[in-house]
Amino acid sequence: MWALRAVQLTEVSMLRMPRQITILGWVLVAFFAASAAAQKIDTPFGFSLDSDLEMLQAGQRISAHQSQHLEARLGSTPKDIKTRALLTAYYYRHAMRRQRLKNVFWLIEHHPESELLQNIAFAIPAEDSPVSDMASYERAKALWFSISQTAQQNPQILWNACSFIIQFDPARTEQLTLAGKTLEPNDQRWNERLAFLYAKAVFTGGRMRPQMHATPERDAFAQKARQELERSSDPNLIGLAGNSLAPADPEVRAMRSPDDISFGLKLLKRARELAPNDPRWDGYLEAFTEGTSSDKPELGIAAEQVTSPRLAKDAEPGALLRRVEPEYSRAALNARVQGTVRLRILIGTDGHVLNAWLVSGHPLLYGPAYRAVRQWRYEPLRIGNHPVEAYHVLEIQFHLPQVRE
Repeated sequence: MWALRAVQLTEVSMLRMPRQITILGWVLVAFFAASAAAQKIDTPFGFSLDSDLEMLQAGQRISAHQSQHLEARLGSTPKDIKTRALLTAYYYRHAMRRQRLKNVFWLIEHHPESELLQNIAFAIPAEDSPVSDMASYERAKALWFSISQTAQQNPQILWNACSFIIQFDPARTEQLTLAGKTLEPNDQRWNERLAFLYAKAVFTGGRMRPQMHATPERDAFAQKARQELERSSDPNLIGLAGNSLAPADPEVRAMRSPDDISFGLKLLKRARELAPNDPRWDGYLEAFTEGTSSDKPELGIAAEQVTSPRLAKDAEPGALLRRVEPEYSRAALNARVQGTVRLRILIGTDGHVLNAWLVSGHPLLYGPAYRAVRQWRYEPLRIGNHPVEAYHVLEIQFHLPQVRE
């Protein structure tokens, strides 16, 4: 069984559709409008770049007849990025490998700066699967190495290059990340990438992916990553790395060694010492403690919504079938915090939520949100006939309860 893996989050840049509308264009406009209405999203690509779920749903909604219209339009207007995005989503959803890869390589060669390359539909992992193969991986590897050497002043190209190269070369990824950080010193995405890189190098021994063999070079980078984290005085870098090494989820934590977990907790505590007014580190440590207290912690549940069996049977892939509302923790109530929590979740092949990570929002609200969404269930997603895991980004609103007089 093969599974999908994540790519890094990016913001969506605005792209304009051509002004001239042909008869075929009207067909596309009608399709885009129907798709957007069904998804209740409005993005320049027809789906959110940080959601595998929305991309797969967009691909599901395109019929074979519509895909022919999209392909014809792309033949006459190859720079129509929205058409290319939706068509690639269709090919990805239906495991049409050759057609998908043709689109992916066109985008890498003509627009290596495109943020579409951050979406899983445009990913080329180092594996043979219904949507990719090792020959394409090697071709993409050579392309990104060449591109990264000639585009040192374009931060988005550097970002896309290291998103691919991180699969197999952590040392080169570090070089590109530090170059991007120099170009954009105030953009925290580079610090987040560096934290992820160092943490993963530590707990994988520098291999980064299971199919990568251990080598002296990768082992040396793992040691270097640990040393960089030990001597860093940047609370954001070491705190984010610490949270990755000592995750709240007991299932994910089971894949870390006791030494890695201990090191992660040490980093989180040092981040708290360096930035005592940043609530994230207390929030992450609290979530870790709650996850340790029991494999199945007692949950405060405010409400639950479950679809009827008939609706579940006919539900669209990716539809939410079971939703449990979060309940305030005592710490969040005492701190009087409220607002929006944005989570990145991983939906398993059976539709259950396997994990959830904080993207934004108050860390004290992360624990309640995490415990609630872990009980959510979606209609499982597929690529061709293969059940797959998929990432999705969602928002949960927290409002302080009204105090009765």
